[in-house]
Amino acid sequence: MAEYLYKVIVIGDNFVGKVSLLNRYVNNRYVENCKKTIGVDYLLKVIHHDECTLRIQFWDICGQEHTKQLSRSYYKDASACVIVFDLTNRNSFNSIRQWKEEVDNKLGQIPTLILANKFDLIVSPDNPHSSCIDDMDLESLKDSIHATDCYQVSAKTGHQVHKSMKLLGKILLGISKPKPTPPRDVVDPSDTSNANEVTASSSCCN
Repeated sequence: MAEYLYKVIVIGDNFVGKVSLLNRYVNNRYVENCKKTIGVDYLLKVIHHDECTLRIQFWDICGQEHTKQLSRSYYKDASACVIVFDLTNRNSFNSIRQWKEEVDNKLGQIPTLILANKFDLIVSPDNPHSSCIDDMDLESLKDSIHATDCYQVSAKTGHQVHKSMKLLGKILLGISKPKPTPPRDVVDPSDTSNANEVTASSSCCN
């Protein structure tokens, strides 16, 4: 069975829930008190699809301004991008355009998903929060920055997390020349002094 390795960068401001989202997708669990990413962390998702296996490395890149100058090597060879923002934080939404411009400058146009996290806070009957945007805002931004699609998701409840990542898997399958898997799951050691790996396997994207 053929195996393909893809690198997906996950970016966005601090405290928007990138780590929680990745844990929900890769491990199907919610981590409430995540530590802030320093530098870069990565998680590996293995997906069995028809006659091939996809190995997707999600690179969670720190959202702090002072790390952006160091992120060029972290972006290298990425096949797709996920930009995360907090539905209750307008500043994190406003930052999306800047994040996308940074990706375009380093990699050119690559498939990009926008994930609006913390949907559970918007619909909570006990302590509802106001959304910082409406659907028109999100759709307009998606079109203007040429993002592939956008979803309102919740790392806490799992709302639309797997649905959005299923689309990501289909996008990666559509890339004409995926990178062959190396002998073992490795990343450039010069770029991952602060990286940790968690691996999970599933059968999806069917």
